[in-house]
Amino acid sequence: MRENLETMIRAFRQAGAEVVLVEIPRSLYTDPYAGLERRLAREYDLELVPDSAIRWIVLTSPIAPPGRWMPGWRLTDDGLHPNERGNEFLTRRVAEALERLYGPSLRP
Repeated sequence: MRENLETMIRAFRQAGAEVVLVEIPRSLYTDPYAGLERRLAREYDLELVPDSAIRWIVLTSPIAPPGRWMPGWRLTDDGLHPNERGNEFLTRRVAEALERLYGPSLRP
């Protein structure tokens, strides 16, 4: 997985693109790749959208107690995939990363 990500990072950079990594939690408890995106972001000086954004979506889902207690604010309907509100939430996190790269002029 690391080699694949590094190959993509180098290829995108070689093509002149800026890379933003989105950290994906693969499990709430154990993850054989835990911290991989963070390490790559440090090594390659990349912007990172931390996994806290996706974890928040799961925590506010109908499968988790906080989501059961706050049904009007759920960010997912199935406990895994973001709904429209969840997509807007993730979009804001990515926009914040892009703004760190390019400045506030990106905002309309």
